[in-house]
Amino acid sequence: MTSEEFIENLNTALRCFEAVSGLSINMSKFKLFRIHLSVEEVNKFSNILGCPSVTFPSSYVGLPLVVGSPTKAVWDKVVDKVQKALATWKCRYLSIGGRMTLIKAALSNIPTYFTSLLKCPPTTGKDNQKKLHLLDWKEVCKHYQEGGASIKNLRLMNQALLGKWIWRLGTEGDALRNLIIKGKYGSSQGGWWTKELVVTRASLLWKAIMRTEKEVVRNIAFELGNGNRIRF
Repeated sequence: MTSEEFIENLNTALRCFEAVSGLSINMSKFKLFRIHLSVEEVNKFSNILGCPSVTFPSSYVGLPLVVGSPTKAVWDKVVDKVQKALATWKCRYLSIGGRMTLIKAALSNIPTYFTSLLKCPPTTGKDNQKKLHLLDWKEVCKHYQEGGASIKNLRLMNQALLGKWIWRLGTEGDALRNLIIKGKYGSSQGGWWTKELVVTRASLLWKAIMRTEKEVVRNIAFELGNGNRIRF
């Protein structure tokens, strides 16, 4: 089957779905990416499906799609949102306590989606100039009782959110997500880990998740069950 035949069959399948279900598919929300195809072919397929064609880098469900490893620049969007939430004019009308609440809310909520799927870089691509800080960030993140401001440590939150995928891999058994992951990367250690990753084949997402393996092992404990997942 040629690429054009596949696209035509896909378009037919989508139209049949509309006819059977009575639903309408919004093709303007679809994106056609060019991978090992000429520009002419992509434009032709785009006309058949009625959807726009785009190039890398782009985004999908809010996450960046890039060729190769994500750069620091992909975090600019997150930084912009945080800066917007902490706009200077808002702080002018807030007390010290109100400012702290605003900072905690912005740092806890806005980066959560990105930090649960991507490894957070030490610095971002914006404003990397060295500046004089009145207080070390580690001190700021300490609890009130330890003399800090009790602001969430984004690096630790990033490790915890990535490690949670490993926890789900080991505890949620035959969930569809786990079956897909184990089907691609294999399974080891009673279903808690995947097999050793082949660098050229593993996705950047899963490589970032598996880098938290040591932290996960350090912070979990196993208890005796019925023996179904014990290796001898």
